[in-house]
Amino acid sequence: MDPQGVIAYTVGMWRWLAERYGRLAERSREVAREATARLFDELATGAREGAERLEASARERSGQPVETRPPPAGLLEEEVLHRLELWERRPELATPYDVLAVAVRLQDALFRLCAGLGGAATTPEARELAERLAREALAEAARLRGRRRTAYHAATAGEEVAPFAVRVRTRADLARATERIEAELARRLRTALDARPELAARLQREPVLAGFLERLPAGDDGTAAGEGGGDPVERLRAFTEQCFEFYDRVFATATTEDTMLEAQERERLCLALLHALEALAADEGEARPTAE
Repeated sequence: MDPQGVIAYTVGMWRWLAERYGRLAERSREVAREATARLFDELATGAREGAERLEASARERSGQPVETRPPPAGLLEEEVLHRLELWERRPELATPYDVLAVAVRLQDALFRLCAGLGGAATTPEARELAERLAREALAEAARLRGRRRTAYHAATAGEEVAPFAVRVRTRADLARATERIEAELARRLRTALDARPELAARLQREPVLAGFLERLPAGDDGTAAGEGGGDPVERLRAFTEQCFEFYDRVFATATTEDTMLEAQERERLCLALLHALEALAADEGEARPTAE
């Protein structure tokens, strides 16, 4: 991989991001979601400017136009692509927290791309360029994570959040954390089911959730004091994404195989629940009459 190849793939990824974010900004404005549209605009501008800077630098060195290549197959997670497609159909479902959560994962994908290009580099110049771009992608992902946390706390103001900050060293640590997290998840799930009874049918369609639902702790009646307002299903989805990220962090840092495998299993459960919630949102969109 030479420097031109590194530039071609990185610019291609940035252009892809700019185009998708720009289209979602337009769709958000069509349903009067101006705050979300501005966030998509900001993300599109950042991606576009990143591509333009790299292209300008490359043209200055070579005097030739920059060739671009699309993101490699398998780089982008299916769940992320599904979420982007859902927002194009139902832009009103995109919340600032959700948008930032997806933006973080897309930035992580850009980091993986650049890191992989660095590993495949055939010249020191190409390797140094790819490593610099990977560091920039990692820094941007960290910045977006900070904004996502702010958006999450704004959406769940007044709530007691499960202990995602706990340090997990062993499987026993993970079991203790999971017990507390699942108690909170059970409460939120019951609140969501009370608000949307049709969610139960969607959950039953996810085979991996069957045993999980049966073993959820009884908890309380789902109406804890101090709980913030908002759509219970949206709040459940935001919390489930936090759960997924917690288990993903444990999986990435686990020092024993049994801890890693347990965290991976919890990740699968969270993804299945997220898929069910997104399917419910899609069902509601199809059932809702459109304006003439």
